[in-house]
Amino acid sequence: MYVTFSHNFTDIEAKLDECVRNEIPRATKGALDELAFTVREKTVLHMWSVFELRSAFSTKGIQVEKAQLKRFPLYAEVGVEEKRAYLVSHTTGALKRPKLSSRLSVPIKGKIKRGRGGAIPLERRPKQLLAKKLKSIRYFMYQPDTRHVFVAREQVKTKKMDVLYSLPKVVGIRKQLPIKEMAERIVKKNYLKVFGRNLAMNVARTKRKTAIRTI
Repeated sequence: MYVTFSHNFTDIEAKLDECVRNEIPRATKGALDELAFTVREKTVLHMWSVFELRSAFSTKGIQVEKAQLKRFPLYAEVGVEEKRAYLVSHTTGALKRPKLSSRLSVPIKGKIKRGRGGAIPLERRPKQLLAKKLKSIRYFMYQPDTRHVFVAREQVKTKKMDVLYSLPKVVGIRKQLPIKEMAERIVKKNYLKVFGRNLAMNVARTKRKTAIRTI
């Protein structure tokens, strides 16, 4: 999933002198690339604020494809690379359903200790917990009504019970990563300014080089 933004500069080329006209493609590429990295930076900051990230693995999945001068019309892209495809659902909103069983397992916050990489170790997952036979702790399915099912843990001696997992049939994934909307706002607000700065810098550089060659 990628967000693409581009600029067609042919409609203004004919109105400019040769030096400026020759620099328009490079200025356009520079502006598109700069804005693409700005969108990526804002997206990563947004991810840290709305998600419980345990490492930078997910944020590294937001990548930029730079504009290429040989590709017309020029465009740059910002999006989610394949290894982090799970992030795509957060850009649009979605419903998550189980693939191999009838229910999903959703850990209750703070009740299950995760591994170093953020994943829940196999021995702490519902199926493995329910299979344990311990004298002091009992793991069992807890269903308070017809809609809700949980995996719970009970201290045999004190009868203290903790709910560890919720087992819903479907989970709604909220739209928390509006990359497209952020890109549109940033490009609309900043493109002309960034393009003008890049064009001025490129024209000035070219004129300096031309002046040096003619001395």
